[in-house]
Amino acid sequence: MNMNMNILSGSPTSLLAPKPPPVVEPEKEDPRSFGDVKATRRNIYSRVLEAASNVAPVSNPQYTLNLRDVHYLDPDYVSIKDQKKAILSGDTRGRRLRGTWELSNSETGDIVDRKKSVLMTVPHLTGRGTYIHRGNEYTLRNQQRLRSGVFTRVKDNGEVEAHANVEPGKGLSHRYFLDPEKGVFYIRAGQAKIPLMPLLKTMGATPKQLQEAWGPEIYASNYPADEASSYKKLKDKFLNDKELEGDEKSTRERLVEKFESMALDPEVTKRTMGKPYTGLNLDAVLDITKKLVNVSQGKDSVDDRDALPYQRVMGPEDLFAERVSRDSGGVRRNLLWKATGKGDLSKLPSSALKSQMEAALLGSGLGQALEEINPAEIYDKAYSISRLGEGGIPSLDAVPDEARSVQPSHMGFIDPLRTPESAKVGIDLYMARNARKGRDGKIYAQFMSPKSGSKVWRSPQDIADLTVGFPGALERKSARVPAMSNGKMVWAKKKDIDLVLPNFEDALSPLANMIPLKNMVKGQRVVMASRMTTQALPLVNAEAPLVQSAIPGTNGKRSYEEEYSKRMGSRFASKPGKVMKVDEGGVTVKYTDGETETLEMYNNFPFNRKTFMHQTPAVTHGDVFKKGQLLASSNFTDPSGTTALGQNARVAYVSWEGKNFEDAVVISEGFAKRLKSEHMYQHDLEVDDKTKIGKKSYISLFPAKYDKATLSRLDDNGVVKPGTAVEYGDPLVLATSQRETAYNKVHKKGQAGHADASIIWNHHDPGVVTDVELGKKGPVVVVKSYSEMQVGDKLSGRYGDKGVIADIISNDQMPHDKDGKPFEVLLNPLGVISRTNPAQKAELYLGKIAAKRGKPIKIEDFDSSKDMSQWVYEQLRREGLSDLDDVYDPTRDKKIKDIATGNRFFMKLHHTAEGKGQARGAGAYSAEGAPAKGGATGSKRMALLDTNALLSHGATETLQDVGSIRGQRNEDYWLQFMSGVNPRDPKVPMVYEKFVNQLRASGVNVKREGTQTNIMALTDKDVDQLAGSRNLATADGVDWNKGLQPIRGGLFDTAMTGGHNGKRWSAIKFAEPMPNPVMEEPIRRLLGLTQKDFQGVISGSQDLSGFGSGPRAIHKALTSIDLDKELAKTRAVISMGKRTERDQAIRKLGYLKSAKKLGIEPEDWMLKRAPVLPPAFRPVNMMSNNMPLINDANYLYKELFEANNNLSGMKDLVGDDIGEERLAVYNAFKAVTGLGDPISQKSQERGVRGILKDVFGTSPKFGTVQRKLISTTVDNVGRAVISPNPNLDMDSVGLPEDKAFDVYQKFIVRRLKRKGMSIRHAMQHIRDRSDLARETLLSEMEHRPVIINRAPVLHKFGIMAFKPRLTKGDTLQVSPLIVGGFNADFDGDAMNYHVPTTEGARKEALGRLLPSRNLLSVADFKSPMHAPSNEYVGGLWHATKSESKRPKKVFNTMADMRAAYASGDISLDDRVQVLEGK
Repeated sequence: MNMNMNILSGSPTSLLAPKPPPVVEPEKEDPRSFGDVKATRRNIYSRVLEAASNVAPVSNPQYTLNLRDVHYLDPDYVSIKDQKKAILSGDTRGRRLRGTWELSNSETGDIVDRKKSVLMTVPHLTGRGTYIHRGNEYTLRNQQRLRSGVFTRVKDNGEVEAHANVEPGKGLSHRYFLDPEKGVFYIRAGQAKIPLMPLLKTMGATPKQLQEAWGPEIYASNYPADEASSYKKLKDKFLNDKELEGDEKSTRERLVEKFESMALDPEVTKRTMGKPYTGLNLDAVLDITKKLVNVSQGKDSVDDRDALPYQRVMGPEDLFAERVSRDSGGVRRNLLWKATGKGDLSKLPSSALKSQMEAALLGSGLGQALEEINPAEIYDKAYSISRLGEGGIPSLDAVPDEARSVQPSHMGFIDPLRTPESAKVGIDLYMARNARKGRDGKIYAQFMSPKSGSKVWRSPQDIADLTVGFPGALERKSARVPAMSNGKMVWAKKKDIDLVLPNFEDALSPLANMIPLKNMVKGQRVVMASRMTTQALPLVNAEAPLVQSAIPGTNGKRSYEEEYSKRMGSRFASKPGKVMKVDEGGVTVKYTDGETETLEMYNNFPFNRKTFMHQTPAVTHGDVFKKGQLLASSNFTDPSGTTALGQNARVAYVSWEGKNFEDAVVISEGFAKRLKSEHMYQHDLEVDDKTKIGKKSYISLFPAKYDKATLSRLDDNGVVKPGTAVEYGDPLVLATSQRETAYNKVHKKGQAGHADASIIWNHHDPGVVTDVELGKKGPVVVVKSYSEMQVGDKLSGRYGDKGVIADIISNDQMPHDKDGKPFEVLLNPLGVISRTNPAQKAELYLGKIAAKRGKPIKIEDFDSSKDMSQWVYEQLRREGLSDLDDVYDPTRDKKIKDIATGNRFFMKLHHTAEGKGQARGAGAYSAEGAPAKGGATGSKRMALLDTNALLSHGATETLQDVGSIRGQRNEDYWLQFMSGVNPRDPKVPMVYEKFVNQLRASGVNVKREGTQTNIMALTDKDVDQLAGSRNLATADGVDWNKGLQPIRGGLFDTAMTGGHNGKRWSAIKFAEPMPNPVMEEPIRRLLGLTQKDFQGVISGSQDLSGFGSGPRAIHKALTSIDLDKELAKTRAVISMGKRTERDQAIRKLGYLKSAKKLGIEPEDWMLKRAPVLPPAFRPVNMMSNNMPLINDANYLYKELFEANNNLSGMKDLVGDDIGEERLAVYNAFKAVTGLGDPISQKSQERGVRGILKDVFGTSPKFGTVQRKLISTTVDNVGRAVISPNPNLDMDSVGLPEDKAFDVYQKFIVRRLKRKGMSIRHAMQHIRDRSDLARETLLSEMEHRPVIINRAPVLHKFGIMAFKPRLTKGDTLQVSPLIVGGFNADFDGDAMNYHVPTTEGARKEALGRLLPSRNLLSVADFKSPMHAPSNEYVGGLWHATKSESKRPKKVFNTMADMRAAYASGDISLDDRVQVLEGK
């Protein structure tokens, strides 16, 4: 197919355009590349305009709302400078779409009102391929959807099912199935299961037709299924109330019409059903049943609905347009509702449809906020495609296993390798590099015709019935070749091949193709390498790889690094011309055809994840250039414009002092400097009524904080000036914040009433301020910095061979070659074997050749004409190079023989040791008093699995330390501790106190008797004990205009409840006693009521036999119950009753026995007052942006109070006719407990949750018990990347010195206080890192171990104690012996370290948790848990093997032999003979 021709069937309809301008016709959309930003942007604007111009009117009996004259107000261009401003200011960039709303009378058609208005802002797709929304950059993934049609499958239970997937908005999708046991056909819609026969008869099916279709046996099985109840269920499911009106004949006609109008794709049904059905008429339904029968009898095959011919691909243009055309969220209908109430359009808001655009990015499940470390990630996202999201598969739980499999039909269209190693495997995928997207929802790929030799573009539907050969198939000498036919892999005859995929690279995504020698590694390595590429940091003076993957057909002249360099920031001339001007605005050129253009440049353009894009012109004023010549490079390319995301290094595969254990890497000091990465940090401050900026105001409050020279670098607003160089601790923004004040206290002015809220530069590397933006919310300061490679930072090759830097060695100490040139990277040779990664060695040797030649080698992968390994060795021999060389160790003056050396390409990843390093003695706390997470001093969690592991150690003291001391805010305890005294027992954790009180507020009483805790129904007596006589007089809470002052008699009344932090109970007195909602089930069981009956009795619509109606009737009935008699009666039913009666009686017996045991009478399950939770457990607050933060319980108490007041008022007015009001009070009470939904629509829309819903969470994992009681965040904790230190014994770890001061802070203060120093001076010594503080720290560390864990903790060996040793740097150093128990390796894994507080926990750590105390595996209690791994075992084997074929070497003495080994004249495996002693 000619790609210049439109492959779409039919031409798009013209768009309704504004008047003026004249009618706009959308441009024709040829299939576009997924990475083509310009085409995608053009399509988005065109399709959204088309959708908005053709939206259908919305009507009601009074009015009709229409939209006319739709047009864009803005050009389709947003400058790079404006994009940068939007990011720094937190703004959105897009193109405003305007139209005229028209309200007309539905009966007469007369125009009632018109209003011109901006409809929405259509997100602008930037040249990078991102959308800027509120200062963040997003991408929108493509989506794969099942096309409409009918698909048959066999379920796991043997049931044959046909899924009728109806076009959205054109009918209800449903399923047909054949019961394998009964032989009966059913139709399933939602949860309803309905026999099919009523539908067939309604459609006019005759017995003869059915017998011919099914045979007499199946017909006989289905005939009795024609029941009136089934027909009624069918009508109720598929027809709405209006369609059910009228006589039976018209209802049947509507039902038939409903099925016939269900839109199906005829192209799909032709393949799956044999005929191109567009709806479900009688013939279609009969054909479905025939296929069900044939599949069940093995005469027909199921449909592979996951195959690409049955899939539709939705791009961003489709997703945006769909939200407008389908009126996502019912926005237009809501607008009509508002206009109807007003009678005109005066209340119609501007940008009424903007939520539809925003929801595509934020609510569809397809929008993603980018990490945006480098442009490769952005380009990669353009090719990503998901089956999840709105319009696709609703959730991961709904994904069948077969949908995750690699589809043969993906060949050439979707990358078969790249998918996450997670729950989304097979769901999130990437398009192949040559795939194109058509407007018709189909995708196209290029194939070659073996007959004509020409290349053609075909869709999955086009090739579904063809035999497609794999790349190189026709060059094979065998008679049969691998191919794909009918969606399956086959061996086909060459003459039967219809098309061939030209190159296997065409089957892979762009980033996968950037990996050279990918045919020599496992597919998993290509996947990992692609991901690592997106994580590579920009480097100063970055290099293009010496070994590159060549584009097929270019004879090795062009690589993918060159091909994709435009997306990495290079700018090339589109035609010849001359440079007219070069400045900060860009490069202005004049082409030979007379056209002048200014090419805008990226100038320190910030990315989301602390990096940036910057372009450097490669031309100067007056330069003449040719077409294709480089005009500008970027910080992600080399000066020639080729993609450059790393550095080439001289590599030796040699173990080095055990430091490059497994994944760990040793590098030279020189290479660490070459790996200097570029970073950009955005620091912002929100200014509000309490937070102020300004130099003068700051100095007046904190006059001595900064010296004059420092202050001179800030402007009058207290904001640092652009171009300023900043060091660690320098201020970027001077700010003060007013401390929280209580309305009823007197506060001092001046420093005591204010806190320092300044933003400082808190990175160890110096930086330079590039931009300052004073946005709507406050100042934003952008700082650029450079960081050399540090120990603990992450390095990666291009084969997923990532690892942390274990050591950086000075150049003169590094092993070197025979010419004295030091190697830059030392890798573990076992990594090649363990990873099955021979491409590493091929790259190593080809890199050696390329370095000698002085130019890169561009090699085509998947070249079947040569053996790649053989070819590499041949190239080495041609260049006079060897694969193995002697390496010289300058520290031991020793030669190491036969080491693999060469050159490889490495990338520095964004996972840095400084970024992952955190430590906390104390810090911020949550409202519940738990240590808060986040930031450099954020807490870490001891989770459920950690708790289980500690229990398996028997470490109960440690658990108590975690829960009672380190897991909560404990100022009194720590003050006593640091004062040098032994603290009193810590208080009960607030989270536990809140949990118990939440249960009580929900109607569940918790009573502790000795070691036993009883849980029972809350009674009036219990409420009286809690709340006394404190009844609320109003449901109001606080006065928001008076500093949250509590309103008298309300939810936060100071005298009644204790105010904001009060812990006094109050109550709401019911107008009538109400059932305790948690006891609704027992009450119903005892009284023999269904839930509907129970509601009826409360509302008065139903009597309770002998007791009347209303809550009082329930109270009377419960009071009449004699527990002993009822127990005897119930036991008799269990013994003698029917089965159904026994089941009910068994449940009833349980409730009766519990009541008897606890001494509670059934009438106690009624309450006269509702307990109101103390304010401390349902707080209200004001956020920094002046938005109220209100606990949900406050909303629900207000609703209960108002419903109860309403009931009281109605009783006075109308007497006992108050059933609905009674029910409203009970339902409001039920909502408070969390056993029901809020009674107000507003609270339902807000998602307000009752107390028990808050306690239990959305799942046990997120409930209070598991999330906050069994597990908790803690103080005295840190986190760091681990690195190997073979010099440590198994019981020791190296703790980063800087972080050790933080986690041991309280213990150092305690020791210094006991020596007579004040706490304040002790803290100053710690901040200064004085010699005394360091000496004290070392003493404490000798005495107090650390406990280390790595999530997930799968067994007891995942959390153990160690004796800490101070080390420099940011990593936690561990012995390689113990990583197996933690299931850890040295590729960037991080661990948490904890300092136990109590003496019991300290002793427990040393006595139970050390690795030397846990030597044997719990699997058999015989095998050692901490044993030498590959490196050690390999070394021992190598040292003791005796298979060397080299001749024996003879020495006179042992000293002579040792000297020969030290000089490298003999190796470990040489055979020797020593004459000494003979």
